[in-house]
Amino acid sequence: MKCNKCNFEIRENWGFCPKCGTTIAKVVMIPMKFDLDEDEDLDETFGQAFKEFDKIFKSLGFPGNINLTIKTERTPIKIKHVEPAAKEPMRSIKHVEEPETKIERHLDDLNIELKLPGITSIRDITIKKMAESIEIRAYSGDKMYFKVIPVLSNANITEKKFVSGVLRLKIQK
Repeated sequence: MKCNKCNFEIRENWGFCPKCGTTIAKVVMIPMKFDLDEDEDLDETFGQAFKEFDKIFKSLGFPGNINLTIKTERTPIKIKHVEPAAKEPMRSIKHVEEPETKIERHLDDLNIELKLPGITSIRDITIKKMAESIEIRAYSGDKMYFKVIPVLSNANITEKKFVSGVLRLKIQK
């Protein structure tokens, strides 16, 4: 495999090119077959399929926008941009703060503890696994706690608990 920008030899499991720093795109093939009748509503059928794709991509840790190619038996159709199925609600944030954080590193895992005073529910916390980090946002009124924690690309969140204003995460590779 070669970098699209500088043509440097790279490995598939790398997140970026070590020579020029270009992010390596993830490619996932998801075979699906649709047998459509002439009177079937294509918008509704593909709308449901895109919602399923969005769930799959999120579970694989894909951030941001996604490009899809749909191949038919006749001609490929290129879809340049697909909006995510659900967006985070708009919030009026006046103050952003980094939470007090404790990280314990072990051989194969990471234990993370974030103190989030004023946060009362796990529903007010978003945790996103990015390519090589975990992004945590917690909201309380017009205040947001924000933390980015670097992790290996093969790391996964295996446990999350929120009790009495403290979020605990266990990350394993």
